[in-house]
Amino acid sequence: MDINIKVKDKIAVGDETLIVCGNSDYTVNFELDAEWAAYDKKTMRIGYRNGKYKDVDFTGSSCALPVIKKRPWIAIGLYAGQLKTSTPAVFRCAECITEMTSRSTSPRCRHIRY
Repeated sequence: MDINIKVKDKIAVGDETLIVCGNSDYTVNFELDAEWAAYDKKTMRIGYRNGKYKDVDFTGSSCALPVIKKRPWIAIGLYAGQLKTSTPAVFRCAECITEMTSRSTSPRCRHIRY
């Protein structure tokens, strides 16, 4: 599944994709303006609510998003060289079925008979 981010004048704008946690098939595609053309190697930074982050180095204009686990949202930005950087684009994340806890399940749903 593709996540698209446009970066123009250092401002990153996401396509509002809802990321379902626990999946490994997301690709982040960056549409970059001319000021990024001089940089073959770039780094995608994924920021989390707790202030931690994960960096992913890549070349070209796309890279795989690492598996996101138990996050309500993430912020994705970009940097390269010494130093060109963008703002973050924020994406909402949804809990996946393998991360659900008993608190996440409605008591009514557990007693349905088919």
